Amino acid sequence: MRNNSFLFIVLQEIKNRFYILLNFTLKNILPPIRVNSWGGIGSQLFALNLMFDLSIKYPMRKILFLQHNGGVTKRENEINFVKNTFYDTKFVKDYSIDSNFKKNKIEDNKRPDFKIKLKQKIFTILVKIGFMATCNTDAEFSKLKPWICDIRGHYLIRKVTSQFMALLNKELNLDNEISTGAIAIHYRLGDMVNLDKKFDSSSIRIINHVTEINNRFGAKKILLFSDSISLAYANLNNHEFLQKVLKIECYNLSTLESIKKCVLAEYFVGTESKVSLWIVNLRNFRNQQATTYFDYFSDLVYKPIL
Repeated sequence: MRNNSFLFIVLQEIKNRFYILLNFTLKNILPPIRVNSWGGIGSQLFALNLMFDLSIKYPMRKILFLQHNGGVTKRENEINFVKNTFYDTKFVKDYSIDSNFKKNKIEDNKRPDFKIKLKQKIFTILVKIGFMATCNTDAEFSKLKPWICDIRGHYLIRKVTSQFMALLNKELNLDNEISTGAIAIHYRLGDMVNLDKKFDSSSIRIINHVTEINNRFGAKKILLFSDSISLAYANLNNHEFLQKVLKIECYNLSTLESIKKCVLAEYFVGTESKVSLWIVNLRNFRNQQATTYFDYFSDLVYKPIL
């Protein structure tokens, strides 16, 4: 019996070492799965969620994060706080001041040149074969081929697992104490500064939620975070209620630090943005749903398994 037990242990060890060697060999032979992202930290976190799931689905493939700095505004890699080793990063410098002008010029003419047509045709063929794919939904993720090499999209309409939320919570080091009595507001303005209706709508929703929180729980102060902090403060400070009842503290922090502070505030009010959505996801993961006020993306919000 002892000999059989010893032999079984030895065979198991050989099997484990074989799989480790096979995994290492294939990861260095097979091409990586490239995940492209063109957005800010909100979009990059959706890409990170996708890469986490890919690392589980394809354990013998390397994952390469391609962070493009091109787009409407120049972007930077904002998820480099993640110290996990399930993906590598490559920065793609494709930002150009006149890139948007060229894009608009092509759309206006509605006659893209031969190179653009050829590029579109090649992309269509590669998608049909399975070498390239969009991966914006769970259905698209389930249809990925084993030989997938390049993925692009917004990755927005995919579920976020509790395993990924645990990783994100850990990497953000969110074990600090809650800021008692504080209402954190993430007031995203961006392109909405010049759109009066949306601007007023966000302001009214914020005021309504702040009023409700103060009436139900009593609050001590407001912590205001925004991509345009002076405009956000001016807009909210026009309301008589806030001037008389609560003090507004403005914070001009990085988006990452703003996310942390919003998660750790006792109460949170979000606006229509991916950053607010991720703040809500983290708060829900930490069982802070009852003190979180968010009127958007109801189908995309992370819901803990009870």
